[in-house]
Amino acid sequence: MWIVKPKIIEQPTWGKQTYELFSGTELDDDGQIIALDSLIKHNPEEILGKRVWDKYGKMPLLVKTNHAKGNSFQIHIKPGVDHPRWRAKPESWYFLEDGKVTCGIKKGISVVDYKNACEEVEKSMKKISKEVINGQILINEARKMVEEKVKLINPWQFVQPRGLKKGEVMDVSVGGLHHSWEEVEVYEIQLDVMDEVSTIRAFDRGKMEDNGQIREVEIEDYFKYLDVSEKTNESGFAPKIMSEMNLLTTNDYALDKLMIGETTTDKLNDSFGHYYIEAGKIKIENETESLIAEKGQSVFVPAGIEKVMISSVEEKSEVLKTYVPIN
Repeated sequence: MWIVKPKIIEQPTWGKQTYELFSGTELDDDGQIIALDSLIKHNPEEILGKRVWDKYGKMPLLVKTNHAKGNSFQIHIKPGVDHPRWRAKPESWYFLEDGKVTCGIKKGISVVDYKNACEEVEKSMKKISKEVINGQILINEARKMVEEKVKLINPWQFVQPRGLKKGEVMDVSVGGLHHSWEEVEVYEIQLDVMDEVSTIRAFDRGKMEDNGQIREVEIEDYFKYLDVSEKTNESGFAPKIMSEMNLLTTNDYALDKLMIGETTTDKLNDSFGHYYIEAGKIKIENETESLIAEKGQSVFVPAGIEKVMISSVEEKSEVLKTYVPIN
């Protein structure tokens, strides 16, 4: 068992993320840093679990805290859709604080008008970006021009805002529009697939880097694969709650919430376990070792340990456990 050394990613334009688990995770072994990937290469079944290794051949998940700052209007294609470029990226959010998101389009809107609005924004963005790159205008002037244009076109008029409370879960794997609405901290779990082949954007909220560069959007593909069905836009983002403890289960990952008071025994079932301490302070142990971890820290437990005992050092602790479920 190891304490995770999170990878902190600062994105001034888009926000802050901490990678709590991914293929490049570093682990603290009593002051010595070891690479998770090296452990997997040495003994994949012991670290990931035989069924996980057989299915994926690598660490399959990306788990992160995401203090979102105006993410783009985006979709992922649905699992099972065949495309030469785009790959499905199952993704789910657990809200660490109250916040707002957009999930789906507003009922009764014109999808044609929505697409035209995105195209108009992108046309202006490309023109202004080129002027900055060519030295015709300064970045501050460009950003003011972009802000005025985006405000005039107002793509937000087409999307559906929704409030979510701390502790609620949203599953955005279903193919509908989604993004974080405000600067709200989200615990995010996803199948680890690169953005370049999974995230289809239509509107990047007018963001422009200091050198004038803008991020690629794919408006045609976005509207080709946007799910406009009432089922998805009204209720499709709500995950099926399996039990009071299990917040969500997909084909690729599951998220449990453990309320730790007295000692709890937790089995791993031939999968690694990633334990994020949402509140309090815990002691996690097996037959040979023990660790203390507190709020904001993560513990990685290899599949070969099979089970751990978790107790709260303080009066009450809350732990988010991510793992690969048995399908």
